[in-house]
Amino acid sequence: MDGRMSRLLLLGLLLTSGGCVTTQEKKVVIHRDDESSPTLVAAEDEGTKPAPPRVLFAFAEMKERDAETLRDNPEAQARLRDEARRGYQEILRTEPDQIEACRGLARIYAQMSDFERAQETYNRALAKHPRDVTLWYEQGMMHNRQKDWAAGAQCFRKALEVDPENQRCLKALGFTLARAGQLSESVSCLTRAMGSAAAAHCNVAQMLLHMSDMEPGQPHESREELARQHLRQALQADPNCERAHELLASLEPHAATPTRGSVELQFAEPVK
Repeated sequence: MDGRMSRLLLLGLLLTSGGCVTTQEKKVVIHRDDESSPTLVAAEDEGTKPAPPRVLFAFAEMKERDAETLRDNPEAQARLRDEARRGYQEILRTEPDQIEACRGLARIYAQMSDFERAQETYNRALAKHPRDVTLWYEQGMMHNRQKDWAAGAQCFRKALEVDPENQRCLKALGFTLARAGQLSESVSCLTRAMGSAAAAHCNVAQMLLHMSDMEPGQPHESREELARQHLRQALQADPNCERAHELLASLEPHAATPTRGSVELQFAEPVK
């Protein structure tokens, strides 16, 4: 959905809020695409009421989404994230236990690399919602952004205490353990998540090769040898695993540089 459609939907939500924005006048200012981002403006007359939380949340969420599309424009991205931050904070001023706004504010702080405030926000939210799996997951991803694998793994384990079969958390824990060098535990988690030992071994091998590419100062040959071992185990579990065959062939002497695949810390869809 483009920015113009998002703004039209937001306008519709505001206009259907049943007179909650103001008892006398509803007023929304929406700028052109080449101007600064849209803002909600309440009429400055007697009887004005604040925008309903659901309108503020839709506004903040829209800003957060729009910011993710502007990675090639850091200045505009920072401005949109700051507007999202203010929107989430406005909700929390009147509804401090609103869980979606808590998550949104913590996410924004993490995206802004303000990890101290992000951690404070997660701590406050989890003190009131200790069984919220998404809070634990997103906090774990924040730690992984800082390469604090131990803290990330602890958060995913906390989430799995609440929901032991949560596939997203199992995969995240598996990849985090692989980054931390705990390969046996990683295979165990990924096997549970994917239902396939071959896929688990293949993904661990792919992670090792990714680490070898991204961290050339580390022991390259030992990681490649570990990757070979996991690829062979993948083929023992499933002789028809095409990705394992491809990666093994690429590791042969004089082979072309392999396409490693996506194993970024955001944990894109793994090999199945």
